[in-house]
Amino acid sequence: MRKIFKNRTVLGVTCIFLAILLSFGAAPIVNRAIKSQVTIVRATVEIKEGDEITSDKVKQVKVGEYNLPSGVIKSTDNVIGKYATTTIYKDDFFLEDKITDLESKHNSYLYNLSETTDSLSISITVKSLAAGLSGKLKEGDIVTIISTSDNEKQPKIVPELQYVRVLATSSKEGMDVDEKSEDLMSTITLAVGDLQAEKLVEHEQNGSIHIALAYRGTNEVAKVFLEQQVEFNLSSKESNKEVVEVYEEVTQDN
Repeated sequence: MRKIFKNRTVLGVTCIFLAILLSFGAAPIVNRAIKSQVTIVRATVEIKEGDEITSDKVKQVKVGEYNLPSGVIKSTDNVIGKYATTTIYKDDFFLEDKITDLESKHNSYLYNLSETTDSLSISITVKSLAAGLSGKLKEGDIVTIISTSDNEKQPKIVPELQYVRVLATSSKEGMDVDEKSEDLMSTITLAVGDLQAEKLVEHEQNGSIHIALAYRGTNEVAKVFLEQQVEFNLSSKESNKEVVEVYEEVTQDN
């Protein structure tokens, strides 16, 4: 009994010691981190995508450094004279990917198409809210196109369009839709190759397109999905080419 009481006493003393250690050691460190102030840049007015950022549209303010995202801009010198790549709302802080040196960055996604694998941009109509993932798609998403056609009642994933990159979502007026916009998505713009563009037009005209989200995340992982799609499309092109050549040979022989 005395041994048990002794063990409990040791345990109690240990707990008290740890509590004191947290109170006078770790807690002040956490409090200092929370109270630590840093100067950042905030928008004083709403800045539309493509607009030049001028001194009357921004200000420097001090905020708590704790939980600030990486890439937040801390000096107005780094934003004045540049252009917004997306709509920046009043009191938003500036991140590096929200600004650019190039005035042509209005609809910036149209200036970043690859010269090889996805050299075309094309828009398709979202015929219902559900067909477009309830309006939750955004730039950079990798999506899968599912469609039916007049000849086929069963919905199927279009093999050439299993992994496609979203460039933008737009309202019926043609304005880009983002997370803070109240407008509903009416069309979606995709980065595609020539074969994919043909397939999209075919299913837009003759089918019923439904868009599924395949991946949202880092550019590195998204690139893996797109590379897989490119390999499939290239092999599909080669197969079609061989079929055409065989058909032409048979036709000539006859």
